[in-house]
Amino acid sequence: LAFWALNLDLPTRVSAEGTPVSPYTAATELTAHWDFAARGDRPAVKVHWYDGGRKPAVEGMLKWDNGVLFVGEKGMLQADYGRYSFLPKEKFEGVKLPGPAIAKSIGQWKEWLRAIGGEGKPLCSFDYSARLTEMVLLGTVAYRAGKAFDWDAKNFQASDPAAQAYLTKTYREGWSEKLSGYKQYLK
Repeated sequence: LAFWALNLDLPTRVSAEGTPVSPYTAATELTAHWDFAARGDRPAVKVHWYDGGRKPAVEGMLKWDNGVLFVGEKGMLQADYGRYSFLPKEKFEGVKLPGPAIAKSIGQWKEWLRAIGGEGKPLCSFDYSARLTEMVLLGTVAYRAGKAFDWDAKNFQASDPAAQAYLTKTYREGWSEKLSGYKQYLK
């Protein structure tokens, strides 16, 4: 939701911490952090992801299973795809909200199926999915590498060699030639 709402691109710095790294399984608890540079009228943004029961310690936050907390200079907005709450609550009592900026969703699965059938485009579309996926996977890289790193998206380079090691691999003989034809699409 934050990636979509704030029109984020790719992070410039990534870090994460969680339960001890296992070579066999994902973290049972994880907190990842991404820094995004200012772009156009949007100032720099920090995104934090809490997983496995971890939650930010914010007074007055509602106890939802999932959601997003947007933190601004004048207050906070806790939201998911169907609910919202302003914090601190007393500061925003009586605030008149603007009308909806996007149409109400009929549900992501229905939108997706209609789009497959040529009936429009889902509200939450695939236009940004590659960038969102890259962001999330970089959080996993930072967790597994055990340290923060700067991210150069244009050159697909992490500033830390331990992180960079998770981004490349040596292919078995015979496969590197087959995969080299696809490199033009990675730029």
